[in-house]
Amino acid sequence: MPISRSRSIWPSRTLRTKTEAVAGRAQSKWAQLKADAAAKVDDMKARAAKQADQLDADAAEVEAEWAEVDALDAISYASWTVGRGLPRSTRSTPGTGPTNWPPAPAHNGWTPRHGVSRLC
Repeated sequence: MPISRSRSIWPSRTLRTKTEAVAGRAQSKWAQLKADAAAKVDDMKARAAKQADQLDADAAEVEAEWAEVDALDAISYASWTVGRGLPRSTRSTPGTGPTNWPPAPAHNGWTPRHGVSRLC
């Protein structure tokens, strides 16, 4: 069977134009999907960073509460020490010898009150 020269092996101009239009729409939809996915990834990263910041803030709050309790215990101990009226010679400075800190639970009636100071 002979090949007819009237028919071209290339698609018609109309078909080529329609194909290019469909390909352009597919590429733009793909670009939109990629942009949406990138926006969702950025949103998730922002949420994770916010949650990490919140956890850091919570940890700092707990540490501050512990520091406050320690400070109130130190004030309570200082109040107890001053109230006892120890002579200067029996008081020890840090690193110079025996010390009565921390006292045993029944040490002359003083016990830490964990957040409640005698001065407050």
